[in-house]
Amino acid sequence: MGSIHRKKLTRPIPKKAEVVTVKGERIARWKTRRGGRTVTVTAPIAIGRDGIERISTETNTWMAKYRDGAGVIRERSTGCRDRDAALAKLAEFVREAEKVRSGVISADDLSIAESKRGLLAGHLDDYMASLRAADTTAGHRKTVRAYLDRLAEDCNWLRLSHLSRSTLERWLSTQAAEGRSARSRNGFREAAHAFGAWLVSVRRLAANPFVGVPKADQRADRRRQRRSLTTVELKRLLVAARLRPLAEYGRFTIAVDAAVKRGRQTWTKEPLTFATLPEAAERARERLVDNPSFVAELEMRGAQRSLVYKGLAVTGLRKAELASLTVGQPHSTRRRRTSRSTLPMKRTAKGRISCCDLTWRMTLGVGSMYFNGGRVMRRLCRSIGRLLVCLLIRRYWPCPRFALSTWTSRQPIFPNATNEAVRATCTASG
Repeated sequence: MGSIHRKKLTRPIPKKAEVVTVKGERIARWKTRRGGRTVTVTAPIAIGRDGIERISTETNTWMAKYRDGAGVIRERSTGCRDRDAALAKLAEFVREAEKVRSGVISADDLSIAESKRGLLAGHLDDYMASLRAADTTAGHRKTVRAYLDRLAEDCNWLRLSHLSRSTLERWLSTQAAEGRSARSRNGFREAAHAFGAWLVSVRRLAANPFVGVPKADQRADRRRQRRSLTTVELKRLLVAARLRPLAEYGRFTIAVDAAVKRGRQTWTKEPLTFATLPEAAERARERLVDNPSFVAELEMRGAQRSLVYKGLAVTGLRKAELASLTVGQPHSTRRRRTSRSTLPMKRTAKGRISCCDLTWRMTLGVGSMYFNGGRVMRRLCRSIGRLLVCLLIRRYWPCPRFALSTWTSRQPIFPNATNEAVRATCTASG
């Protein structure tokens, strides 16, 4: 059959407890509030595992001890404080074990039934631990947890038994009527579907409750139409990238609006626009007239950013791809392709990426910042800095021309920078 009992445990002695000896046994006695009145509570003193005296008490709920369907003795909490309710819960456990032994239900069905009675928050924590073990990114886990918490709150999902396709479809329909985009709704749907599939894989549900939930058409509900930059927009981007580092130090100070004021902040910097960039850059030069090296550094930083944007626009590469590009890879469209990984480039005035100005400005001493590491395209800038070192060595220590060309072909430097460097080296050495 089985039995019920209260599990014994030890707790620290209350601070205001009085230790006394009654009939040779040491007990702790203290007063507490129960039901709006003060009562005296006593508990025997026991020695804990750490050798410190503690009070010995019992759990508030009854524990059930029985033999499960596999014949293993199990001890689990009934969650009941009343003895009669605990006995009824024990009888339920015993009946489930009898059904498993007789083959009426399987052990997996019983495990699923027990999981459905558990709170949803615990299953969500286990799902996040599973995603963490699968080496998913922290951003992905944070997004998935936010989606599932929002669904659980809006759909009143407290337990696994509350998960259903109808509630999810009703919520998605309501969100669509409120103006939520199709892409956002599909994100919630995919998070719920993946969570249901995980519950099935770990034997907590017999079937995914979200199978068959329709997917919203993102093409029909496109909120942002992507397009390429026009020539005018690209030119404005290059100008803004070149002037922005210096213009930051030429902005006016304005008072903070009382409606959006936060904390003790009373002032802020005036936002920059494309029309005010040149004026802000000129004001910055006037303010930093006593620090010409810092002005030169800011101008070099802007030239660097403009060069990077121009390289990305001309080649069509991503930032990481452009940073890993070597001189040996780009080639003219007239050149015969080889088995190596190469990048075809047109020899036109608009398609060329000029690094001459950047290279010679660094030669004049403005490019010392690259040896300390720039914030954008550091690998590219460090390589150009190493190239300048080779140019200086070549000026005072003549070496074969092919050595410089071979070294630069393996570095992430733009082709025109290498050509100008080799040409300047040969001219300097006569």
